[in-house]
Amino acid sequence: MRKRLILLLSGCVATLVLITASLYAASYAGVFSYARSPVPIVTTSPADGTLKPAIDFSNYFVVGSQTMKLEYHSKGALPTSCSTQDREEDVRAVVAPGGTRPTITATFLDPPGPTNVTYTFESVRFYTPAAHRFNGIYKPIEAQLVHYNAGAPSPRPKYVVVTVYLYPAVGWSEYDELLYNTPAECAGSVNRLDINLANLLPTNTTTSYRYEGSLVTSPYPGPVHWVIFDPLVGRPLHPAHISAYQNVFSSVGGNSPTESPPLATIYKKPWP
Repeated sequence: MRKRLILLLSGCVATLVLITASLYAASYAGVFSYARSPVPIVTTSPADGTLKPAIDFSNYFVVGSQTMKLEYHSKGALPTSCSTQDREEDVRAVVAPGGTRPTITATFLDPPGPTNVTYTFESVRFYTPAAHRFNGIYKPIEAQLVHYNAGAPSPRPKYVVVTVYLYPAVGWSEYDELLYNTPAECAGSVNRLDINLANLLPTNTTTSYRYEGSLVTSPYPGPVHWVIFDPLVGRPLHPAHISAYQNVFSSVGGNSPTESPPLATIYKKPWP
């Protein structure tokens, strides 16, 4: 009897958590014009993304190689946060002071009409397992290239975030150069020299999946125009470096944010 009661209570708690998450997501969508990210990416029947913005990545190739600063990004005030790990923490890399940050240009075609908006690279952030579940599967690691323009004209988004899935492969990629010996929380930052920023992009930028959401950690700022690339055009990362990064967040089961119910429309660009 006692065992059945425990199982019943556990089921009630799990149901309450799911209902609460759904109500929160619904209220969030009711207040804002965008979904709370991350949302699952399902590519079986995407919407027509013809009017979604074309993204010009050419400046990444102009900027070339830069020194990047890699560090553990803690949540909360230091040094208190050093003793308590949180799933909303991450490891991220920024262009080191004195370097040149690449830009992307988004050409918006939907109302109120054609608009070119330039966004500046802010950081690349890493999540394990991947924040965005792709066709029901969580990939080992997701890299999010965050671009920002505080002065983007309304109704254009303040952020454009490019998602690149990292897959296990023996070798030494730009992502291996970044993520080997990942610094632990409160361990300071390390510089990575001569990172070719163009090699952080997917191997092919022709086709992507889009949706309007937020950044993936609280307070979920936005709006964010998400550009999700298929894992088939992702970038390699040595299995040892994948394991090492997963171990950084092993005490909290990874740093993948809680998924929001799928309230966002997924678009495919180009279409079909």
